[in-house]
Order: sequence, then C-alpha cells, then structure tokens
Amino acid sequence: NSLNLLAGLALTSGRLGESQRLRFESSAANRARGAAISPLVDAVDVAWTDAWFRAQPERAVRRLDSALAATPLKTLSVDTRGDFRIAGVYAIAGRPDKARAVIAGFDADVRDTTVRRSFEPARHGALAEIAIAEHRARDAINEVRLSDQLPDGPADACGPCYYANLGRAFDLA
Repeated sequence: NSLNLLAGLALTSGRLGESQRLRFESSAANRARGAAISPLVDAVDVAWTDAWFRAQPERAVRRLDSALAATPLKTLSVDTRGDFRIAGVYAIAGRPDKARAVIAGFDADVRDTTVRRSFEPARHGALAEIAIAEHRARDAINEVRLSDQLPDGPADACGPCYYANLGRAFDLA
C-alpha cells in the first residue's frame, strides 16, 4: 500500500517515471507475497499513463493490444482480469470500440450473476469513459453516478475520484 501511495504522489507531481517504477515494485511485492494479481496490471497502468498523462493514445492502444495478445483475458481468473479497467483505458485512448469489445468479452465469459453484480460499479465506470469518448454527456453523467453505487452505499472510498469523473462528464455537457 505504501508503494502505491508513493506512486500516486509521484504521479500527481508529474514524476511519471518514478511513479511507474514504484507501481512495478508494488506489483512485484504483491506477487512475492502470493497475492492474486493480474499479469496485465503493469501494462494497463503504463497504458493509462500513456493515454492520460503523456497524451499518447496510440501508444497506449498498442501497449494494451500487445499485452492482451500475450495474455488473453479468458486465460485469467475473473478476479484478476481487470476487464473494466482495460475497457476504461481503451476509451480514454480514444478507442471506445475496443472498450466495448472488452466488455462484450466479459459478458460472454462471466455468466455467474453474483460475480457480475459485484463488478457493476466498475462496469459503469468503463461505460462512463466510453460515453465521454463518444461525447455523450448525459450518458456519461448517469454512468459516473452509477459507478459509485452499491446497495449499501458508495462503491469506492475515493470521493475525489468520483467528483473528478463527474466533473469531466459535466464539462463535456
């Protein structure tokens, strides 16, 4: 957790290389302790940084395409796949078509309704990114709101994250 917090601080301070190094260290530490961690997590994090901070969406898409070719989502357990994070990064990188394909793959592969229900907030987060990429402000606002809803309260403890995404959707409007 400390490495992830330090990586986040480095990222918000514009030290992208340091942030990436710390995230890689965090992933390695989690793997070493036997945590269930996706082999795609590092590539997805770097692709997100490429798309969002470096404004290099084509590079982000190439990185995701390459990672998914090497490790297809179908080969991973559902709790380590990261479908909706990947879909969100594709959308941020300007490829909502690829984002929709990832979501469709999840829908085809994951049939257990309890599991699907647990991923609903993340699904709505990805759909919000798709709506933003497609300039559909009303849909984006609705999807951002749904991305932070569980039957018993908020889905995420990161209030600033929610409000930043909601602000992006309202800016689009």
